[in-house]
Amino acid sequence: MKVVLIPMHVETGNFEANWREFEKRFNEALRHDPDFLVFPEYCLTGFEEWDFSGAGLYDEILGRVAQLAREAGVYIVFGLLEPYKNCVYNSALLIGRNGEVLLKHRKF
Repeated sequence: MKVVLIPMHVETGNFEANWREFEKRFNEALRHDPDFLVFPEYCLTGFEEWDFSGAGLYDEILGRVAQLAREAGVYIVFGLLEPYKNCVYNSALLIGRNGEVLLKHRKF
């Protein structure tokens, strides 16, 4: 099993710039034939204390990351802000090779 830990520069509040960086790092990692790619928390939105606006991108982020996992046939672990009921969680997701959410951990 190969696990690739991926550091990346994150711009708070700049989803498109972060997505480009995410895809770049993702594609670089694929050259090593990984099974798991592990990204940092808030890697696509950044986070400033008490700013939960990134939670509004949850569905879009999940869709894009799931598509990458499906296309490459890899597992992806990453963190993001997740809206759930009346709260927003700092969640870690494990996306499976078929793009499904296999595990979710909500920190609070």
